[in-house]
Amino acid sequence: MRKTIVSLLSVIFLASGLFAQPLLLEQATNVVPQKTLEVGIDNLTYQSDVTEITNSTIKFTNTALIIPVVARYGVTNDIEAMLTIPYMSLSQKLEISGNSATTEDAQLADIHIAGKKTIVLPESWGLTGWNLGAMLDLSLPTGSQSDKFTTEFRNGMNIKPLVAASKNFSPNVSFAKELTFNANISYNLTGEYEPKSWGVKLDPADVFEIGVGAESPCVLVNGLNRILELNYRTLSEQKLAGTAIAGTSGSQMDLVLGARYTFLSGLLKSKLGFVLALGDEKYRTYDYKIVAGVTYLFNDIIK
Repeated sequence: MRKTIVSLLSVIFLASGLFAQPLLLEQATNVVPQKTLEVGIDNLTYQSDVTEITNSTIKFTNTALIIPVVARYGVTNDIEAMLTIPYMSLSQKLEISGNSATTEDAQLADIHIAGKKTIVLPESWGLTGWNLGAMLDLSLPTGSQSDKFTTEFRNGMNIKPLVAASKNFSPNVSFAKELTFNANISYNLTGEYEPKSWGVKLDPADVFEIGVGAESPCVLVNGLNRILELNYRTLSEQKLAGTAIAGTSGSQMDLVLGARYTFLSGLLKSKLGFVLALGDEKYRTYDYKIVAGVTYLFNDIIK
């Protein structure tokens, strides 16, 4: 697996430049045009997490494959609506003293609906060149309930407001003639829910997140790009039956390296990225992720 990761990073950085659309971050100006429908698989994710219990022979290996079908529609040239229907496959392998057992399940997960709007900043603010966007994402408790994984497929109703800012620069250096800086601030307000067969309600941690990133067009291959992002999250304490669970609040941090390629005059978009989890291992839900996606834009679908 380490050789696979190194090879992936080599492809991303040797064969790409930076481009005007982030990999995981939301961009303030990235709204599909009016009467345009974008559909496809976005943020297809494979993630892995290995946990070894100190001073024991116990080892957990958790993997997940998430396939989200996404549809984005341009209501106006500055407002879009989005629907995401994810399918998730989970596996947990438990190894004890050379013996192992694997638990697996695959279900539809919670549907997401979202709206996004670009915001024109008043000239009096003095922020020339900056763009701003606002987004609201709702995660609905529509996923299947599993007897094997109680907190993955179906959760409570989550409400996530997000503000995105971006600015274009011209550093005029050999490796990046143009550069776009992106920043996100969001707060995911998680709703409590009752896992199947638990009999009590769980209130997951709320998540405050800050993300920054940089991107720029490739100077050698038109439409081929590389992306660098950093995401930092703080987690509040989880609650079980209204009582706080000690030791569940903390922080997470991710380093995102990726590439995008667009062709067919920008109608077909693809991406590939690698996410490395940093920070305190106690609060990580994965060690690394591999992210991919491909979407297609249909113009003027409503005459």
